[in-house]
Amino acid sequence: MSHVTPVEERIHWESPFSPEFTCQSVSLAGQRSVPYCGGNSSQPSRWAAWVFHLVLTVGLCLTGSSLIQASDADLETDFEPPVFQEDRFLTDLFPFLKPASRAGIREEFEPLGAEDLRSHRIQPMIPEPMVFDLVRPLGEHRGAAEMNILALIPMGGSASREFVDPLGIVHVSKNAHRIEWAPEYEVAIRDGLAIEFEYPFEGGTLEALKTAAQWTIGTALDDQYIHGIQAIVEPSVDFRNWNLVLLYVGGYRFNDTWSTLFMLGGRSATGPEVEQDRSEFLWNWSIFADVREHMTLGLESNFACSNDGNAALLLTPQVHCELTDHFIIQTGVAVGFEPDGVSPFWVLRTVYSF
Repeated sequence: MSHVTPVEERIHWESPFSPEFTCQSVSLAGQRSVPYCGGNSSQPSRWAAWVFHLVLTVGLCLTGSSLIQASDADLETDFEPPVFQEDRFLTDLFPFLKPASRAGIREEFEPLGAEDLRSHRIQPMIPEPMVFDLVRPLGEHRGAAEMNILALIPMGGSASREFVDPLGIVHVSKNAHRIEWAPEYEVAIRDGLAIEFEYPFEGGTLEALKTAAQWTIGTALDDQYIHGIQAIVEPSVDFRNWNLVLLYVGGYRFNDTWSTLFMLGGRSATGPEVEQDRSEFLWNWSIFADVREHMTLGLESNFACSNDGNAALLLTPQVHCELTDHFIIQTGVAVGFEPDGVSPFWVLRTVYSF
């Protein structure tokens, strides 16, 4: 009987964004693993991954539509009535399809700080962190939506970035010098319930297919405190590696200028390209100061500690500028402290809300 010695193979397939997408598979004695990418043979699995995520996206959209079209006998909440009363699937899920006359009118009151077209009606209004953001602000009203792009641009440093990743991405490579960026779409499908679809890239390579949901529980402490739950499901594009995240989110507004927000929970990574199934404790804390009518300053901290004792911290001073009622730009310089060194990043997020 012949024996097959385990060997490691490097397989390539051509993505529409990058000349190469590198994956690895290992052949075990007596059986050969089926390639999930590589040359023309990768096309079925490549398109299967895109089709699967498209079906998942449509399914979540249909679920959101069914929630929107549910009976009026909803649970009592502290939120204001919905901005849009008509239950229409496409216009509720994609508010930019609404006629201009129904797009909502900005109230005369303009609070301090950078907020989008509708978020200033939320009480209390807590800014979103730039790096590890929310799925819309806590307490968001149905129909509010945004598209944004986050970019992390390396500025040198000695850390390998193999342990911590501020985006929580399953890495295709461990290249510490490639730009990470992620376009995403967020929409509140009903008062206090929002969903998000995100596509994280490293350079020109699509790394993962991220879907998130966030539910606002309510307010407390004379409406100065608001809290909720956020869940993230993030498979790699071949659906072999998974990141699962569950967080409790709370925000408190001290006065017209100062507010704070924290996230507390865990993240679990599993799959054949993960060295070992790994769980991490996550603690994110941010403080904000609304210093001008259209400007917010903040300091964001993202702390992760794995079950093997390794820990990492990312600190990001940031500024949010409201350029128009629909367009916000956020930027800052982040510094990551890891077991093997320090890595600085220039961070930029552009937001368009409607």
